[in-house]
Amino acid sequence: MTDQEKCELLPDFLKPIAKMLLAKEFPALPESPLYGTWYKYRADKACCGNGEPYAACLKIGRENKLIVVFCGGGVSINAYTAAHPNNPLYPDPINFYADDAFLQTEFIPGHGLGKNDACNPFRDWSVLVIPYATGDFHTGTNDFRFKTEKGEERVLHHRGYDNYRVLIDKVKEFVPAPEKLLVTGFSAGGFATALLTDDLIKVFPACNDVTCFPDAALLRYSGWRETAEKCWGAPDEIVSRLVSDDIVLDQLTALHKNHGDRVKIIYCCSHRDALLAQYQHFLDRGDMRGADSADGDRFHDMLKDFCEKLIAEIPDVGTFIYDAPHEENQPNDLTKHGINMTDMVFTFQQDGIACIDWIYGAVCGDCKKIGLKLLGL
Repeated sequence: MTDQEKCELLPDFLKPIAKMLLAKEFPALPESPLYGTWYKYRADKACCGNGEPYAACLKIGRENKLIVVFCGGGVSINAYTAAHPNNPLYPDPINFYADDAFLQTEFIPGHGLGKNDACNPFRDWSVLVIPYATGDFHTGTNDFRFKTEKGEERVLHHRGYDNYRVLIDKVKEFVPAPEKLLVTGFSAGGFATALLTDDLIKVFPACNDVTCFPDAALLRYSGWRETAEKCWGAPDEIVSRLVSDDIVLDQLTALHKNHGDRVKIIYCCSHRDALLAQYQHFLDRGDMRGADSADGDRFHDMLKDFCEKLIAEIPDVGTFIYDAPHEENQPNDLTKHGINMTDMVFTFQQDGIACIDWIYGAVCGDCKKIGLKLLGL
């Protein structure tokens, strides 16, 4: 099904927005791309979780430096969550993950770290934006077959890792040996950043200046290893690093242990993240209702514990813990989810430091700890 055909199936209130985005669709990636121009790359050997075609976006910069951005969009951990995707074509009041990259390629690039503007110190870097539509934190290689609550047989194509590697092979045609590499992502893509930076280091072995920057990634779940192995089919080297209920802490501490000062590690999250608090409520209690203040308290305490352990394991880690309200949940005192691929990255300051200045400073070797007082640290 083409994007235009999907657009016609949307609810009436979404059609104008979708048509506007599709009208701005990026041109197809040519053999000789122009510097600073966003292109869409339709990867023949890649697919979305629902089996639909998959595409990503790429911009070639003038500097021999590369940003890899993993996009977010929930996660599936078992048959129940797999049966409830978040797809605007087939609305489900209970939903856990995006299963189609439809509109992601038009909506995300060109903002935040991908913005072509004088305010962005990364504007001349090459950028690969990897949309998320597989429910596996970009690490899957498995076609997960399951039954719904009604007994229907379905398959979720957990092909995130396969998709990512196809895209990286294409990027290497234009940026074969970057002198600097920034790996980042938001939400599910933040988890992917922690999970896949080690893999990218192997892809670019000559690059000795790497920054790993997960944004808005923290969930506690005792079944991560089983899910990664049996549902997603994640590579063995990723599964072997999952030793606790904290998937991000496991991966970042292993990354530091394996690579030391070669990799600068920085971490960003709001201290009462509304969406992470909601998903943690589901992991704790089994229902996917909206988060409330108690869930915000739970997440705040988790983040404090995470940062304490992270700093103990990686003393030079950089942090940007911030307090920006989540507009839809202001009465519950919950906070924003993700900042790196929004234009807020340029304007929002915590403790007098703009987020973009914190990121660029870290990439240049100055990993500051910002906002820890919000956690009482």
